[in-house]
Amino acid sequence: MTKKRAVGYKRNKAVAAAKHSICLHMDDDDVYPETSFRRRVA
Repeated sequence: MTKKRAVGYKRNKAVAAAKHSICLHMDDDDVYPETSFRRRVA
């Protein structure tokens, strides 16, 4: 993307392009425990 867009717009585009049914958004400064993803989708 060359045009400046809001983060919500970019996340929506990413979800639309996703190839799987689960999508987890993380920011560059987020830190999650190793088991966090597994717990969220259980």
